[in-house]
Amino acid sequence: MLVKEILAQLEANPAFVSWHKKNPDACLAHLFCMVENDVTTWQVGYYNKKTDTITSFDIIDSDIKVYPPEEVFKKKGTGVKELKQENIKIDLDDALRVARELQQQKYPAETPIKEIVVLQTLAAEQVYNITYVTKGFKTLNIKVSSETGKIVDQQLAPIFSFDKGGPEEKVESEKKKSKKK
Repeated sequence: MLVKEILAQLEANPAFVSWHKKNPDACLAHLFCMVENDVTTWQVGYYNKKTDTITSFDIIDSDIKVYPPEEVFKKKGTGVKELKQENIKIDLDDALRVARELQQQKYPAETPIKEIVVLQTLAAEQVYNITYVTKGFKTLNIKVSSETGKIVDQQLAPIFSFDKGGPEEKVESEKKKSKKK
């Protein structure tokens, strides 16, 4: 199903309509999904700046489940940026195709066992934030612009690190590497 169809389905649901009447200031913050065996389960989050909370809605087939508002998981002093529907010009299937091509070309030894996708606004860019958990206990994170379909960033990091420096993750970032050149 297309992202805009998911949002239309949610916005037409009586439970959402009732919730939104009580929370008119809440804005679309993210769409989250996990892709397993070609089955996609969606969760849509709306951010309320006044209460600094996120209300999530699970969309399973034609059913909608509303969760109570929760505290926002973010760095202190930062806000949650609105996800603008008009900036979603590339759909999930296209973003996944771009990410899968990159994974197969550049990281063929890193076989994905799980795909996690968050459509969100980071910094000034709206992206599909795609994370693969690999058989080699690494995460491959690829950010694909929802407007252009171009790769904005890519990082490969171990899930666990046992260096002398502690359990900090070491990140290999193409963005950082390209700045050094």
